Amino acid sequence: MTLPIKNSLYTYTQKFHKYIIIHHTDELNLNTGNVIIDKPSFQLNSLAKSFYQLEKMYLPYHFVIEKVGDEYINMVTAPLLTKHEFLDMDDKYQNGIHIALLGNYNMDTVDQKLYDVLNLRIIIPMMKTYNILEDNILRHSDVSFFPDMKCPGDNFNLAKLKNSLRSHMKKRSVTRS
Repeated sequence: MTLPIKNSLYTYTQKFHKYIIIHHTDELNLNTGNVIIDKPSFQLNSLAKSFYQLEKMYLPYHFVIEKVGDEYINMVTAPLLTKHEFLDMDDKYQNGIHIALLGNYNMDTVDQKLYDVLNLRIIIPMMKTYNILEDNILRHSDVSFFPDMKCPGDNFNLAKLKNSLRSHMKKRSVTRS
């Protein structure tokens, strides 16, 4: 299944984000060559190049997380007030923060380190900045009109992500006297 994405330049929104939507890059169905997890060098460039060759003007995510060697690297790929227009979801979700995990998480496994990086480097700061509720952290498959959408993949566990989130939020709580 090819994901329908509107072909346009950035559209900016006047609304603050209320949702965080998690994706994986396998949903794009691009011919990206050998984009595989755990490579010792960055692969985002080959993903972007393939996307641009399809005459798409930008990657449809605010952030992309890529595993390089043993580390997860998060990259900002669009301005935060950009509205990403996916044709398979309601407008209120398009105005969310879209995060992509580079890879195919129908096949690749998700380790605890990825959940931690996702929470500590992106989700918690965005929740605090935009006052986003935990219940508004969703998978692309949760908001897609397509019933067979499996994004961010069968191996991505939203409950595990949220348990990790709650654990990190408790650790970060500060009490003042």
